[in-house]
Amino acid sequence: MQKRSLEAYERAHEISRAAVGDQHHDTVLYLVGKGTALGAVGRAEEAAEVIGLGLAMGHTVLGMRHPVVGSIHHALALEYERRLRAAKARARRRAAGEEE
Repeated sequence: MQKRSLEAYERAHEISRAAVGDQHHDTVLYLVGKGTALGAVGRAEEAAEVIGLGLAMGHTVLGMRHPVVGSIHHALALEYERRLRAAKARARRRAAGEEE
């Protein structure tokens, strides 16, 4: 299911990019959505990187005070929290002698 979601984001982005170009509000939203989907399938590092790209583009395209940019900060914080929880879980398993 999540793989299809990622593929759908890619297709939607290609259509949008053909219509409006890369430096557009839709591209910012695409990057954040794709990053969130990557995080949901366990690709946390890639997710944070993609959301970070969306944040940088959001600053450029929308401005630092735009409400969407605030939402992107929130999405990035949630992704970092997900990474932290996963790292803590791995550390607990290692401390308990379980294999990864």
